[in-house]
Amino acid sequence: CDSQLYCLCPFFAFGVFFLYGGLSRVGVQEDRKDFIFPYLSNLRKDYVAKKLTRNIRAHMPENRRSKFTSKSLKKGIMTENRINQDLSVKEEYARSGHTGSETNANVEGYIVANPALSHPGAMAVAGYSDCHKKAHPYSFNVLGIGVVDAVEKLLTDAFINDVPELKKGVSCIQFC
Repeated sequence: CDSQLYCLCPFFAFGVFFLYGGLSRVGVQEDRKDFIFPYLSNLRKDYVAKKLTRNIRAHMPENRRSKFTSKSLKKGIMTENRINQDLSVKEEYARSGHTGSETNANVEGYIVANPALSHPGAMAVAGYSDCHKKAHPYSFNVLGIGVVDAVEKLLTDAFINDVPELKKGVSCIQFC
């Protein structure tokens, strides 16, 4: 576990769980016995969200802080799950903890519009028959082996490489 991000570590969470009595519910009010951490059950949800937002922003560049909240985490994960073609919408909702959109109008608000989501529709409009074909960006390999020297010169002239491990002729074995 990362010592700076211990709050995201499952081992730390389970350690705290057992340190504070584990499954023992002696002395816990009846209406809180179902909670994993009964002593946290009285925290209001908006307080937890504010605390998460404060912690996220504390580790970001100052000029970007106002653009991110704890909701940004859920938006990122839900959008990533929506893009994954191997997941059904029900599986996506199950992972996010939301009920289906037929009972929760807010769930779709967590999905961020992006090119990966609009790609199948664009493919259909362009007349492609396999709209869900995965697109891969071109690499230098499409240019062929005959242009290796020209590409190396382009990159050398365009960028200053001050990373010793990435200099030409340096073996990765020296640094691994």
